[in-house]
Amino acid sequence: MDKVVKEALRLYPLGAFANSRVCMKTTTLGDIEVREGDMVQADVFSVHYDENLWPDPERFDPDRWNSEEKRHSLAWFPFGAGPRTW
Repeated sequence: MDKVVKEALRLYPLGAFANSRVCMKTTTLGDIEVREGDMVQADVFSVHYDENLWPDPERFDPDRWNSEEKRHSLAWFPFGAGPRTW
C-alpha cells in the first residue's frame, strides 16, 4: 500500500505550490539573477515527471518504489520541502 500511495503522490503531488521561498540575498543561477526579496518556487511537476529521474514518468507504476536505487532526496517531494514534510 505504501508504494501505491507514494506513486499516486508522485503523479499528483499535494504540495505542488507549497515550495515558495524568499531569496535572502541577491544571487545568480546560471544566467538568471535572483534578487533579494524575490519569491522563488520549485516546479514539483517538472521534477516528478522528469525522465532522467523517473523512467516512463507518466505511467502509474508502484513497483518503481521496489528499487534500492538511490535517488536525490528532492526527486520526490509531494508535500513540498522542509523539516515538517513526509
